Amino acid sequence: MKIFCIIAKKISYNIVNKRKIGVKKMEDKEKLRKIIGDTRKEKNIARDKVSELLKRKGVDYAESSLLRYENGQIKTIRAEVIKGLSEILGLNVVEMYKLAGLIEEKDFPKGNAEPSNVTDEVFESFVTIPLYGMASAGNGLIESEESNIEYINIPKLNGNVKKNDFATKVKGDSMEPYYHNGDIIVVDVSNQDIRTLNGKEALIYYDDNKYLKLVYFEPGTGNLFLKSYNPAYKDIKIEDKEVDTLYCNGVISMVISMRNRKMI
Repeated sequence: MKIFCIIAKKISYNIVNKRKIGVKKMEDKEKLRKIIGDTRKEKNIARDKVSELLKRKGVDYAESSLLRYENGQIKTIRAEVIKGLSEILGLNVVEMYKLAGLIEEKDFPKGNAEPSNVTDEVFESFVTIPLYGMASAGNGLIESEESNIEYINIPKLNGNVKKNDFATKVKGDSMEPYYHNGDIIVVDVSNQDIRTLNGKEALIYYDDNKYLKLVYFEPGTGNLFLKSYNPAYKDIKIEDKEVDTLYCNGVISMVISMRNRKMI
């Protein structure tokens, strides 16, 4: 897995084109939520029934999750759920994908025609992964929000993102100028052996804190340093004998810049 670090090439959402994930405008999110909720009520389909119908389609989405989404407690919705709800409620899946920011206006047929099989191609071009709370790019952050999980739809870019991966938000400025407060990072969980990650950016648990840092092993000593790009922050030194007590969530495979709407 290629790790995107300080020389990583930035790819704009416009270049990503038909597979953009977009940070959706709030009004579009609200419109999508309102359409789904209002249509379900108009058709008089109970939430538990919707959940049951989704399950028959192979989509796991609890009644309680639908309630929280309709009430605005959950802000995002998975691509496969949008597809299933559109089929159940008789909505145009193309239009729903547009509101969700999964596709661009120019990429699909206009009007209320039945969605073509190209929508399935779009659906298959995304991986839906959980988006957890925050990872510290500072002096340390105790994470306590993982019970409130949202989801994000990530484009499949040359296999860089896999179904078991997850995303989390950056908090702090210790990794600037390459990671900024509020950015979203995607974590590749396939390699969690910290002793093999020298020179790579990883998500590390240490002393009850979760850090986004550059992993560096001191030659000859085995001592580990969790390094920041921002020179205002000191390295975190971990003696060789303590290294195996750390837990590594994985390495960073993608960054979604919330400042520039770009992927790194």
